[in-house]
Amino acid sequence: PRPLQSLLEVVAVRVWALELGLSEVTQKGGQIVLRFFEDRLPGGNFTQSMMSTWGHKVRFLPGPPPGVAFQVPAGQGQTALKSLLPSLGRYASLTGRESTQMG
Repeated sequence: PRPLQSLLEVVAVRVWALELGLSEVTQKGGQIVLRFFEDRLPGGNFTQSMMSTWGHKVRFLPGPPPGVAFQVPAGQGQTALKSLLPSLGRYASLTGRESTQMG
């Protein structure tokens, strides 16, 4: 049923967000807001990449906690969020525990 599918999608987004170091993910109307845990800020060329991809449709938010907001077409928030989260994986910072497991 549709309500169960919606609930499972929300759970999947929350799990993915935690893995990416996001403390908050909100989507309302034509805006998606992502807030990062203070110790899990995105690395690499995150800012440059977001500006290049999103242009004037992205705003960087001061903290605490720091974040980023994206303008998306009305009614397209969920679709944009589903495509945005996977692309953030390359910028995710590893926690101390994760970097110890890798090394």
